[in-house]
Amino acid sequence: MDWCAVLLALDTVTLSVLLGASGGAANPFTSFYFLHVTLAALLLPQRYTLGIIALVTGGFMAVNLVAPALALPAGLEPMGRFTALGLTIVCIAYFVGRTQD
Repeated sequence: MDWCAVLLALDTVTLSVLLGASGGAANPFTSFYFLHVTLAALLLPQRYTLGIIALVTGGFMAVNLVAPALALPAGLEPMGRFTALGLTIVCIAYFVGRTQD
């Protein structure tokens, strides 16, 4: 068993639970799902990567179904999206750069 795949799957499930409890799909930090897919593509064999993609897709669908009515305050949304996108880009660049060393 590949422990990296297990930990990435656990992290994906944890992200989904946290998103579901804090704004659902309206939460701008849903962009962190991209980080999970990127890490899987870089670090895992293709079959595990496909599993993570399925888990991310299922998690996002669950967040949409379980918490569709939840929303963040309107004033926070643009700043939250900017912050989430910036953090996601920085994390992806960091992890991709670390694999290149």
